[in-house]
Parts: sequence; C-alpha cells; structure tokens
Amino acid sequence: MSLFRRLSFYKKGGADGKIFNQKVKKKKIEVLNLLTSWIITNKQASEELQLSLRQIYRLKGRFILGGKTIESLEHRRIHQQFNKVPDSIREKIKILKSEGQH
Repeated sequence: MSLFRRLSFYKKGGADGKIFNQKVKKKKIEVLNLLTSWIITNKQASEELQLSLRQIYRLKGRFILGGKTIESLEHRRIHQQFNKVPDSIREKIKILKSEGQH
C-alpha cells in the first residue's frame, strides 16, 4: 500500500471540528516527518497536504526550528489586532449595558 493511500483516510473529516483538526495536525506531522527525513519531496508533501510549495517551505522551516513538535505548527499571533476595542471602552460598554442604557 502506498504512503499516500495510507494517509488518505485523514482527508475525511468528522462532524466534530476538534477531531478533524487533530487528524489534520497528525497528518501534517506525519508528512513533515517524512519530508524532513528525505523520504518524500516538497512537491509530494504539497500535493498530499494540498498546500502551495511556498506554504510547505514555511511549514517545514517552522517545524524544524520548533524541534519537530506539534506545538511548532500552532498558529501564534505576534501582533495585536488593529481593530481591537480597548479594554477601558469595553468596561464602559459593560457598565452602560448593565444599567440598561443601550
């Protein structure tokens, strides 16, 4: 049985988003391990994960720098949202809403 046939069951997602997300992460880890072990090429990994080559290069770099762990694939926001409402205004809104002045 080919590698991609064995991995193809990951493409079927469950009703629960967490289960699907775990399967996707597991698949990414498995493919990236094969990729960093020189068993498959970047092109094969991009086809299997349905990502562009550029995304594979970035994912592979993060995976290697992160010590080949699941945490290295987690999305990390490094900047604050540009349209986030300041906490002081949020508190004022909560007070006005609780007083019934909306």
